[in-house]
Amino acid sequence: MNPPGSCQEVDEVSPRCTSRTCRRPVSGASTTGTAVNPAGDRKPAEFVAVNAVIAASIVNNRLGSRAMSSRPPSSGAGTFRAAYGDTLTNVGTLAAGLDSTAWELPTGCPGWSVHDVIAHVCALESFLLGRPQPEHEIPEGLAHVRNPFGAFMEIGVDHRRPWPPDQVRAELDELIRLRLMALERLRDDQLDDEVDGFFGKLPQRNFLAVRIFDIWSHEQDIRRATGEPGGLDGPAGIHAREFMLRQLARSLQKAVEPPAGMVVRFDLVGQGGATRYVSFDGARGRVSDNGNGAGVALRMDLSTLAVLCCGRDDPGAPGRVTVDGDRGLAQRMLASFAFTP
Repeated sequence: MNPPGSCQEVDEVSPRCTSRTCRRPVSGASTTGTAVNPAGDRKPAEFVAVNAVIAASIVNNRLGSRAMSSRPPSSGAGTFRAAYGDTLTNVGTLAAGLDSTAWELPTGCPGWSVHDVIAHVCALESFLLGRPQPEHEIPEGLAHVRNPFGAFMEIGVDHRRPWPPDQVRAELDELIRLRLMALERLRDDQLDDEVDGFFGKLPQRNFLAVRIFDIWSHEQDIRRATGEPGGLDGPAGIHAREFMLRQLARSLQKAVEPPAGMVVRFDLVGQGGATRYVSFDGARGRVSDNGNGAGVALRMDLSTLAVLCCGRDDPGAPGRVTVDGDRGLAQRMLASFAFTP
């Protein structure tokens, strides 16, 4: 089980951001709200300070940073635009169809309801589009908030908890409209530009790759909680599939240290399925479409892969994986799949 922001504890925290109370900077990271620089053209001093604390809390988790196992595929602006728009509008469609009971259903994110997950999507989109942010303190004693990263992410969620669903839905609809407008301005020649992400500067294509995956993972949280499967074989689902496999190639090399020459075959079945091979050379893992002599074969659907990679609260997920080959190595790998903070 991997609650939002629970990857590890840190010894020192900011006086304004602890596991119990945290305030978000009053302004977002941007005044432009463009896809050209999703994280903004200006960074208030407080935003920089909070980022430093967050970065310290996830020093061993380089999701979306320069230490990613590989660059995102050489996708053009149109591919990113389609995937981002696909998952964000899917969240909007899901939210529009929920009744009051469904909004309160628990999700696989410990401590978060469907309402909370949608509020989180709104909070980050609002922040990245440069909207003024609330001066808000989260309450003490939230069991799922374990470090500064989790506390930071909880602010926008907790601020919106008293909001009725119609208010959250209205904000989401407006943010979707603004984001789609911003994405229309994204050009191919901007994808390698340096932008300010949550954890420092990184190429725009890396930022977009992580953001699309993040929204898609929460789309899937909502779908699992409400019994509305889907979103697996569209542009965002395909993007997320390849993103997870690239991240696993890096994280499993570090966590499990497979023997050099080991090949793991991923047989992803059902909607959004594909077969991929991850080859380990003792230093890193590489994903390819073809491979020979797999020492381990893992068969599962894409939804199960997402549950395991995102560390969601679903005890039955490992049982939905069929294993062939070196079972001991396979079980160690499955126990180390979660790579999200």
